[in-house]
Amino acid sequence: ATAQYVLGFMYKSGHVTRDLPLAVEYFEKAKAQGNSFSAMELASLYQQPEVQNYQRAYECALMAAEHGVAEGEFLLANLLFLGRGCEPDVNKAYELFKKAYAHGIHYASVMIARIDKLKAEK
Repeated sequence: ATAQYVLGFMYKSGHVTRDLPLAVEYFEKAKAQGNSFSAMELASLYQQPEVQNYQRAYECALMAAEHGVAEGEFLLANLLFLGRGCEPDVNKAYELFKKAYAHGIHYASVMIARIDKLKAEK
């Protein structure tokens, strides 16, 4: 799984010829073997125009978040906030942004403040 993750990362990042569909293929293989970082990478990739699939992005972000990957928590929160690949749920998004922030994703504070402002305006 680790080798497939690394290959996926190389194709995603352009360390070899950038090829997002091939990156997805390798990340999917690693994810199928339980690699939660591959799930996080897929959650991000599936939001890119070349391979866009919000339902898959949501499923992958959910797996990553459930395995404690902070970036996965942040991606899942964004998908829930925007209702991409799922029904919008600002309350769940808020809790996940707070969790991601507590796990070191400091830019989650921007979304926490945004939701606080939305709640205050109601």
